[in-house]
Amino acid sequence: MSAARAATGSTPTDRPAAAATAREGAAPAVSVRDVTKAFEGHQAVRGVSFDVGRTEFFAMLGPSGCGKTTTLKMIAGFEQPTSGEIAIAGRVANGEPPFKRDVNTVFQNYALFPHLSVRDNVAFGLRMKGVGRRERAKTAEEALERVGLKGYGRRPVPGLSGGEQQRIAVARALVNRPAVLLLDEPLGALDLKLRQAMQSELKQIQHDAGIAFVYVTHDQSEALTMADRIAVMHGGRVMQIGDPVSIYERPENRFVADFIGESSFLEATALGMRGDDRVEVELAGGAVVCGVGGARPRGSAVTVAIRPEKVRLAAAGDDDAGSAEENAVTGVVTSAVYGGSDTVYELLAPGGTLKARVAMDPGQGHGVSTYAVGDRVCARFAVAATVAIAPDA
Repeated sequence: MSAARAATGSTPTDRPAAAATAREGAAPAVSVRDVTKAFEGHQAVRGVSFDVGRTEFFAMLGPSGCGKTTTLKMIAGFEQPTSGEIAIAGRVANGEPPFKRDVNTVFQNYALFPHLSVRDNVAFGLRMKGVGRRERAKTAEEALERVGLKGYGRRPVPGLSGGEQQRIAVARALVNRPAVLLLDEPLGALDLKLRQAMQSELKQIQHDAGIAFVYVTHDQSEALTMADRIAVMHGGRVMQIGDPVSIYERPENRFVADFIGESSFLEATALGMRGDDRVEVELAGGAVVCGVGGARPRGSAVTVAIRPEKVRLAAAGDDDAGSAEENAVTGVVTSAVYGGSDTVYELLAPGGTLKARVAMDPGQGHGVSTYAVGDRVCARFAVAATVAIAPDA
C-alpha cells in the first residue's frame, strides 16, 4: 500500500487471501468492504477493507483506540457498520444479530459459567440448539481433546489455571463448528510465560481445526508469532496488510515502522531511482545511501527507516565507503547502553539519530561495550534493510 493509500484508509487487494480461497473453491471466511463506524459523530473505523481466507490466521494489530475491537464487534454482529459491507463465508451479514452469523467469539475474560462443569461449559451452545445430551457430551469431549484437555470434562471451572480456562473458552467456541473464530485479546490476562506458551498452542489449535481465526491484539510479538497475515491499524484505518516478514522488513509508512519493533528515522532527499525498486537518497548532511520502498520523485522529501539490529559498527577509518549492496555512514557515539546480551548505541549521524543494536561477541566472554561516547564510528547496513518512506506517512 502506498503512503497516499494509507492516509486515506484504503487497502490493497488481499492477494494471499484471495489466492487461498480460490484454491479452496469458496468465498473468503470474512470479507470486509469499505466499512466505517461512527459513534455520536466520532469515526472509530474509517473505510476498512480486507478479506480473510477460509483457513487463515488473521490478526488485527494496533494501539488502544485504533478501531480493531470495533471492527471485530462488527464482524461478530455486536455492532452494525455505519456504512460498508461485511460478509461471512460469502453471505452478507449486515443487520444480522450475532446468533445468526456463522462465527463464535472468545473474549479476554473467557465468560465461563462457574456453576457448570467443564464439559457443560463447552456444550452450552449445543444445548441452546437443542442437541441431545449424549451427542452434546460426545462432541464436547472431542472439543476438549482438540485443545489438549482430554479428561477435564467433569472438573469444576473454579480453580483451573488461566491457560486451562482459556482453552476451555476456545473449545466452547469451536464446538459449534463456526466458519470463523473471533478472538478479542484472549491472552491479555495471562502472565508472560503462560502467554508465550499459549501462542503456539492457539496456532496449533487453529491449524488442527482448519478454520479462520480473526485475532485482535495490541501485542506486536503475538501478531508476528501467530498470524499468517496482519492488518496494522491506526486512527480507525488499516495502515498496512501483509505477512509478518513483509510487515517487519518492508513497512510502508512511518507508523508501521515505528509501532512494529524499533526503527531509526533519518531525513533525506530523493536523488533518483536505481533499478526498479531502489531509490538513491541524500541524507541531511550530505551522505548518499540507497534504499528500497518504491519510486520516489527526484527532489522529494524522504524518511529512511532502519532497524537497529540491521546496523553493524566499526571504528571509522579510511575504508568507510559503501557498496552496491551495503550503505555506510560515519557518526559519533552519543550513547552506549549495555543490556547483557547486547549493547545499544546511539549515533549522531547524517540525517538524524541512528541506533545500532550490537550483540555480545561470544569470543570476548564478556559484554563490555566496544565503543565509548565520543568515538567516531562507521555504521554499515544493507540496502535491503534501508526502507524509504514518505516523511508524513
